[in-house]
Amino acid sequence: MKLTTSFFLLVFSISLANSQTYIGKEKHIQQILKNTEDFSNYVNTNNFKKIGESYTNDAKIFPQRGEILKGKQVILKYWTLPKGVKTINHNTTRNNNC
Repeated sequence: MKLTTSFFLLVFSISLANSQTYIGKEKHIQQILKNTEDFSNYVNTNNFKKIGESYTNDAKIFPQRGEILKGKQVILKYWTLPKGVKTINHNTTRNNNC
C-alpha cells in the first residue's frame, strides 16, 4: 500500500510539473501561442527585423545575466548576433520536442 501511494504521488507530482493552464478567451490564447512560436522562428532564422517588430517601443526584457533592457532598439541590439553566428535552437513553447 505504501508503495502504491508513493507511486501515485510521484506520478501526480510529475503531471503537475509538466502541465500548463491557460486562462482567457481561446482566440487570445491561440494568438499568444502563435506569436510565441513565430518569435522562436524569428530567432532561429536570425530574422532580426521581425524580432524587433515583436516588441513595443517601451518594452523591457529581463536577461538572465545583466541589467533590465529597456526600449525596442536596445532589445533589438541584444538579440542581434555577430555576422556568422546563428542560434541553433530557440524554444519557448511546450510543444517542441527539445
